[in-house]
Amino acid sequence: MFKKSVWVSWPLKTTAVALVMLIASRKHLFKNNLYDTVDKWDTVSCTAESKTARTITGICNNLKNPLEGAANVRFGRNIPIADVNKASKQDIMDPSPALVSKKLMTREKFIPVDMLNLLTASWIQFMTHDWFSHGARSASKPYKNKGGRNIKRTMPDKTHNSQSKTAKTFINTNTHWWDGSQVYGSSIKDHKKVRVANADGTNAKCELKVSKDGWIPLDSSGMEQVGFRDNWWVGLAMLHHLFLREHNYLCEKLRAWYPKKYDEHQLYNKARLINAALMAKIHTIEWTPAILQNKVLNIAMHANWYGLLGKRMHKKIHFGPAALSGLVGGKTKNGGVAYTLTEEFVAVYRMHPLLPDSVDIYDLKSKALKTKIPLLQTRRGKVSEIVKEHSLDNLWYSFGAKMHPGALSLRNFPKSLQKINVPGDGIVDLAAIDVFRDRERGIPRYNEFRRLVNLKPIKKFEDLTKNKRDVADLKEVYKNDVEKIDLLVGSLAETIRPQGFGFGETAFQIFIAMASRRLLTDRFFTVDFTNKIYTKKGMDHLDNNTMVDVIVRHFPKLTVALKGQKNAFTPWGNKKYPKYQTPRQFK
Repeated sequence: MFKKSVWVSWPLKTTAVALVMLIASRKHLFKNNLYDTVDKWDTVSCTAESKTARTITGICNNLKNPLEGAANVRFGRNIPIADVNKASKQDIMDPSPALVSKKLMTREKFIPVDMLNLLTASWIQFMTHDWFSHGARSASKPYKNKGGRNIKRTMPDKTHNSQSKTAKTFINTNTHWWDGSQVYGSSIKDHKKVRVANADGTNAKCELKVSKDGWIPLDSSGMEQVGFRDNWWVGLAMLHHLFLREHNYLCEKLRAWYPKKYDEHQLYNKARLINAALMAKIHTIEWTPAILQNKVLNIAMHANWYGLLGKRMHKKIHFGPAALSGLVGGKTKNGGVAYTLTEEFVAVYRMHPLLPDSVDIYDLKSKALKTKIPLLQTRRGKVSEIVKEHSLDNLWYSFGAKMHPGALSLRNFPKSLQKINVPGDGIVDLAAIDVFRDRERGIPRYNEFRRLVNLKPIKKFEDLTKNKRDVADLKEVYKNDVEKIDLLVGSLAETIRPQGFGFGETAFQIFIAMASRRLLTDRFFTVDFTNKIYTKKGMDHLDNNTMVDVIVRHFPKLTVALKGQKNAFTPWGNKKYPKYQTPRQFK
């Protein structure tokens, strides 16, 4: 389609042409880049309740194939199985992940993204904790990493056997659905820890547990008890506090809206549905247009939710053409491939460079800097101490109005994360591990990956960047062979990006497919996205609330700081951003 350049350059002459390009790309990817890795789908029974409510483990979303998208189901693929097998046979320690980390990833000076605030980084971790986890690492036979520490293997898939389609398969311990499982848990055990109920589990209330002071309760280790808390730090905790409170607010409102119509468990199910959908909507039409500040992308993401005809018409033509009426509220479609998240999807969401070196805490009232806390001192048991000492109001103000994330580029990986103590793993280099995990899981190298997702491969290192030092180091690390460049490294090195994009087109190609697929295949966003399932008031709540509304509702002291703010993920009070605000037809 694009003969003159390696790179896709859009928008082209008109917004309409660019939108057609996006729709055509998505159609091509749905047809050619969805692969099921499950050998045989087992059957489980679905309860009457599961027909109108999300289950904790994710079963019974697809009533005809109940285990589709459930917790502890294999990741799928966006590339042909034969190519996964081919990539798995390559030397996964060449070049050394430690060398890649040291020469190409290490942050020398923080490179900020001024058009975003630090909530952008917290949010994407909050989302990925809902979507995927490979679980604890295996203790057996770690890989020897020349020049660095050994790397533990991903926990093997115990269901894999000689009849399996793929040389390597791995299990997602979270549900694959966009269901708020980071808040609610993906297992009955984790769910019981967050739900208000008697000791024996009976008489459950609608609410999730909160302490007397309104914070997330702590467990015996001094850490917050939530549905999923790996890599716990203060930026993640802020969002858990917010959406725990939003769930409990919805319980209160649903009782008032529908007195005596629902029992406590039914109220809980409705509150969870609404809360999870609100997170999905915020990600779709607020976070994404913030990190990809492009006019075409902004319209496209709003159209994913409401359709090109806009918000008003969306309610009237749910089952019209998806481009016009939106994916949400339309027909459920999985393209003939059972829905799961994919290893390629995991790979393109490796975004550790977004994190700063320190959390700088400002006073909301005086606007003065109170303290700077090194990033590694904002983790785990330190979180509750920071919240109590500095208050969530000050933290939200600091993240929203004062701090920026790092650029997704080479040489911007936090040094502290290259020497971090991870429980169960010891001291590790996350940059080296990010590179290694893609190789271990059968992700092709950068150029081959581009070929497989309908993009042109680069011909020379200079295609990636004009930075002479970067080119020289890339050539040295990869021994002058562009075919050896790792997917993550190549993606970070891309300096020719669509206008306003915080990341490049290689990662975006997977995004095109999976951002839509997460909505299209989930009946709670399609045929069951209705007043009957969510309640009329619940649907109105989804339509009428943004991230700014949710923050102000639960932290009213931030009202002035957020006055006039269109997008919570762009710097508060800076009228320069966002460049692309809500398109007229979606207001």
